[in-house]
Amino acid sequence: MNIYVIATDDECWENETKDYPIFADKWAVEVSEGLLNFRKITGKLADGTPVLDLATCSRFEVVWDKGIPDLDWLRGATFLEAIEILAK
Repeated sequence: MNIYVIATDDECWENETKDYPIFADKWAVEVSEGLLNFRKITGKLADGTPVLDLATCSRFEVVWDKGIPDLDWLRGATFLEAIEILAK
């Protein structure tokens, strides 16, 4: 999904639109080898485009050493299932 990314605490930041997978209509996920960055969407533009403010958003990271997990599976997994798979 296209998300408008801003950083209200950085006057040099150039706002951009990025395509991120979305979890539960609230969390944008940046995926890279060995790392998932979950950031909570902070608002919406007038046209409905989600906004992610890097300065104020809630966030957490998941780090592991075995490639990129199946995001479709992860969306439906329980917390315990996700821990057990990602910890292997």
